[in-house]
Amino acid sequence: MFKTIRRQLLYIDRIRGAVAYCRFFYFTKVLRRFQTLNSKDANPMTIEHNWKGILPTLDSKRSSILVRPLSVIESVNANSRILSIGPRSEGELLLLEAYGFNRQNIRGLDLISYSPMIDLGDMHTMAYTDNSWDVVISSMVLPYSDNQQKAADEMVRVVKNKGIIAISLEYVPPEDYEKIRAQFGYTVGKSEERIQTVKGLLELFQPHIETVFFAQDGYIASTPNTIKGSPSSTVSVIFSINKSKQQ
Repeated sequence: MFKTIRRQLLYIDRIRGAVAYCRFFYFTKVLRRFQTLNSKDANPMTIEHNWKGILPTLDSKRSSILVRPLSVIESVNANSRILSIGPRSEGELLLLEAYGFNRQNIRGLDLISYSPMIDLGDMHTMAYTDNSWDVVISSMVLPYSDNQQKAADEMVRVVKNKGIIAISLEYVPPEDYEKIRAQFGYTVGKSEERIQTVKGLLELFQPHIETVFFAQDGYIASTPNTIKGSPSSTVSVIFSINKSKQQ
């Protein structure tokens, strides 16, 4: 009963955000627990950018774009082992719990970590063994990589055969890229190399893609997807992996 009530409460954005904030305050201000890890394959602004943006995104509403469709795939269940790459905070992990996944089977991996639920590590060189996870989820993370093929290959390595990979990234119209640079003084990722379509995402994982369960291209939306807190349109795809497929 308690677990059911907890899960239902975490489904509410404000409550989930409040829980994430309290835990963030406890681990960072009381226990003084905060670590970072540099990566030669990540954009140099990754840690600074994500640390500055951690408080406004503690509820991880925009991760619902991936978590909601993931939760109805029949090969995924409450006991599936899920790796969340680059969650920033515990918000995305709490969101996964809200959608029925067991907390004990959910781990995060990030270059910044204050939480016992988030391993300090690099998505380009993960410490996990081959075939460790039923699901790998990467919400708005891939643009921070300067070696996206290496990151994709690592996701394929650590997910189980027939396992699920779920990825989203922010769609940035080309004409807006310089506006972002002017506003913040920098951009994460190079405009000429930025993946902006589902097709571009899937190409990183060929020839291992078996079934595409969910896909949406950001440029199709006439207005930003603000229903679940995403400030802009989103490129999202969820697919299964068949490691026996070869080039």
